[in-house]
Amino acid sequence: MHTHGPRPIEDLIERAGARLLQRTHNGSAPVEVYENDRYRWLQNHNGTLQSLMDRRSPERLVLPYTQAMMTGLLFVDAPKSVLMLGLGGASQLRFLRHYFADTPVTAWESDTQVIAVARRYFGLSDEDEGVHIFNQDARTGVAAGDQPADLILLDLFGADGSPPWVRQAAFHENCRRRLADHGVLVANLWVDADDEFLAIMDGVQAAFEQRTLVLPVPGYRNHIVFAFKGPARLDFATLQARATGLARHTGVDCGGFIGGMRESNLSDDTGFVV
Repeated sequence: MHTHGPRPIEDLIERAGARLLQRTHNGSAPVEVYENDRYRWLQNHNGTLQSLMDRRSPERLVLPYTQAMMTGLLFVDAPKSVLMLGLGGASQLRFLRHYFADTPVTAWESDTQVIAVARRYFGLSDEDEGVHIFNQDARTGVAAGDQPADLILLDLFGADGSPPWVRQAAFHENCRRRLADHGVLVANLWVDADDEFLAIMDGVQAAFEQRTLVLPVPGYRNHIVFAFKGPARLDFATLQARATGLARHTGVDCGGFIGGMRESNLSDDTGFVV
């Protein structure tokens, strides 16, 4: 994930002497769960972290890209429903259930072993009435439903990267259909090659009529894409005020990400131009 910039969090974790809790297979490649005295994490076969949990504060978002994805909350004031496309180690689900306990969350995850790992090691409960987990691929789940959501979080990576249908405008059109009128899709794209990123962006922009913003995650290859179903509050004053409130409520400083968005998107003196 990492390219340049600040030293990444995964380099600060003491992996030497970490305990292997489970090794399973996600597609054709092994996925491993490790822990030390402070952290528990899910990593793929080459050691890249897919999820990281602070055992002392499980609700805390540790990986920078997960924090950046929560910038989507600046565009949706008090979400009433959330859809998650992909589960991983349930980092964002734990965060949402802790800080937005009254907001129902529906998640789709195609890999049964990922769901089992999240339940056994990463605090995913079968007893939370506000959470619905479906063992189904996200494309099918989004296409089949019709209940609108304020926020859709797209974070889909397997052994072979993102599914090829993530590039298709038809998939993103279904995401747009599932959004409330004021809703936002937040997609985590791991940019391994420029043409792959552009292919996915073509599909997103076609479905959302170019109403998108991009946030590069400093020091990583992750780019967070925000796609809006309709007009959104994009003025800096509103976004900064919401960022201050979100930081006070959750500890996540999304205000710092607004500057990164200003460097990567069209804006004027008052706000983003979409």
